Amino acid sequence: MRIAMRDGVLRSSGTAIAEILPPVSRFAQGGGHLEKRRTVIARLTEYFDRYFGLGGA
Repeated sequence: MRIAMRDGVLRSSGTAIAEILPPVSRFAQGGGHLEKRRTVIARLTEYFDRYFGLGGA
């Protein structure tokens, strides 16, 4: 999140999101990997939108 705040962009691609996701099987039926990823990205986006720019540097 620190890099997102510095750059002003929350990136949802690459390995950064995968590193913070809880371990979930990508192949198990009903594993919920995609849903969990979407939920995490949505919550991070809410946080980013709320607090970006408040540092005042």
